[in-house]
Amino acid sequence: MQEETRRVALVTGGNSGIGLGFASGLAQAGAAVCIWGTNEEKNRAAEESLRAHGGRVLALRCDVGDPHQIAEAFARTVEELGRVDACYANAGVGGRGTPFVDLGLEEWRRIFQINMEGVFQTFQQAIRHMIERGGGGSLVVTSSSSAIFGAPRSEHYAATKAGVIALAKGLAKENAPDIRVNTIAPAAVDTGSASDRVPLMASIVCWACSIARSRCAGGRRSTPRRRSGSWSRATR
Repeated sequence: MQEETRRVALVTGGNSGIGLGFASGLAQAGAAVCIWGTNEEKNRAAEESLRAHGGRVLALRCDVGDPHQIAEAFARTVEELGRVDACYANAGVGGRGTPFVDLGLEEWRRIFQINMEGVFQTFQQAIRHMIERGGGGSLVVTSSSSAIFGAPRSEHYAATKAGVIALAKGLAKENAPDIRVNTIAPAAVDTGSASDRVPLMASIVCWACSIARSRCAGGRRSTPRRRSGSWSRATR
């Protein structure tokens, strides 16, 4: 886990669920971590739990559906932590189970504003910063298996998750070799709040960012902890 020591990682949507799993593993590995979230109470609770790992932690309120908030939060992150070496665009929202024929344009645009445009704005800030400071970096975005298999009554959600895969592929080619860009596409993940299910998913992200290529096992319902087991092997 030594490769993350002294590095700075930003995790959007990092105050709960999969995002908190990313942040927890990174903090445990020695990275300074900044999490963004819209719920102040969850931000404070996540910050407290992350500080238990002994590293620097910053929690900021940021709605990734607002480009101005993204720009301000990114500037604050760099100001407080000095740099961003890795950016994990995890923040997103799901659909409401509306039949496609009844889906309104407002709901369609709401999902795209957060899940697609939010990733665009976040990654744009990160890439500009990494180019300006030099030294490269790593970007990871959370997609979904629905990008491949579809999602009835959540077609707009699945479309955004397919979109970020295409975005990541293009950015990877455009910014290679200095900035690496990868996508993870989990299926159903149990993100229950019980202590034995605290998400520890940073392993798969770091595997995706490492020289070794990542592969997600399928065939059964996953948990954040199950996805954390490959961390040490992937970063050796």
